[in-house]
Amino acid sequence: MTAYSLYYNVGEEQDYYALDWNWQKERKWTISTKGYCSNKWENLGELDEIAYKTLLEHFGLEKRENEFSIDKIAKMSPLELAKIGGKNPLSYTIGDHRKASEVR
Repeated sequence: MTAYSLYYNVGEEQDYYALDWNWQKERKWTISTKGYCSNKWENLGELDEIAYKTLLEHFGLEKRENEFSIDKIAKMSPLELAKIGGKNPLSYTIGDHRKASEVR
């Protein structure tokens, strides 16, 4: 199984945030963060509302939000989301920039 990551911002914060698929071999999306001057990522766990909306937008599903709960999206692979949303973005995973359609 392959990982897939995307980065996003939260308001005016300088910390970095990431959404990770299959982090630690778990087939779900989780949130990670690291401080502006830090090298270490910290797992924050389950999706929150900001992360949920970020995933919808990343895959072109923002207009179909009412069809997908946070719990449902959290368990959908990049491949599934790309098929439904019509977007096939690249992963931001360092050293492995696969298209979403290549990650189950």
